Amino acid sequence: MRGTRPETRRLVLLVNDDPAGGEGIEDWLEERGVAILRAYSTARALELLQRTRVHLVISDLARGEGQLLNKMAGMELARAIRAGGSDVPLVIYTRDKSPQVRELAVEAGAHYVTERPDELRDWLEKMGI
Repeated sequence: MRGTRPETRRLVLLVNDDPAGGEGIEDWLEERGVAILRAYSTARALELLQRTRVHLVISDLARGEGQLLNKMAGMELARAIRAGGSDVPLVIYTRDKSPQVRELAVEAGAHYVTERPDELRDWLEKMGI
């Protein structure tokens, strides 16, 4: 046991097909008292979002969807969330540093795009998480 944890105030949906993905962000969130809901596919993430109110979605950009690698899965998730009328904040966490990817992700409905864990933590702190 890690000791006393702060009372949970927020629920974050992490969407990543790699259970080890996230480079420590999951531990960082838990230390801050954030509850984490995990989805390993876009379909599962959308299903969870229909049933659960989350405060934030953090999605990887590319992930395996069925037998195929979908290099734009995070953007497709953002579009589907926005098409459903939700304004939940969404972050695309990717290793792709290109400005084009950032621009397309924001156009798709992402609030923030980064490849750096320190930038992600800074942004989350600004969001009150």
